[in-house]
Amino acid sequence: MLSFCIFLPFMIPSSVFAMGAQILFLRLPFKNAYLSVFLSHVLYSLPYATTYLTEGMRNNIKRLEEQGRVFGASGFYLLFKVTIPLLFPYLIPAFMMSFILSMSQYILTVLLGGGKLKTLSLIMVPFIQSGERNLASVYGLLFLLSSFLLFLLMEMLLRGLKRREKVC
Repeated sequence: MLSFCIFLPFMIPSSVFAMGAQILFLRLPFKNAYLSVFLSHVLYSLPYATTYLTEGMRNNIKRLEEQGRVFGASGFYLLFKVTIPLLFPYLIPAFMMSFILSMSQYILTVLLGGGKLKTLSLIMVPFIQSGERNLASVYGLLFLLSSFLLFLLMEMLLRGLKRREKVC
């Protein structure tokens, strides 16, 4: 049942998800547009991130956790010394996929942001619809550049962690 709930956004269109999220956030006691957009983007990208992390868990992590328990390691120690370091190569693609999905969401941001929140896709889409391809292509390049810089940052972080791991 939990797996079904996690992968539910795969099965419904984003516009339907956005309308349901709007109704949900209108019923909640807080009326913060930024928080509702953030939470809806997290909920929308959760199945994609979960897919990457599930693939990481299918590998040898369960076996290595069991070996750690046999040797007497506690759950907290196993989480920070075994599971997270082994999942880190899967955390980066999960984060990147979530970032790209969140950056490209237009409907969720329009409906839940109520015009208060401006994202790159909210600025870019009107230029595409009006036929101003020059400005739309500039914003498209900004989108690509921001994604590329984040990929580069994550790659540097991963290399730094691998270098630190070799030293320790």
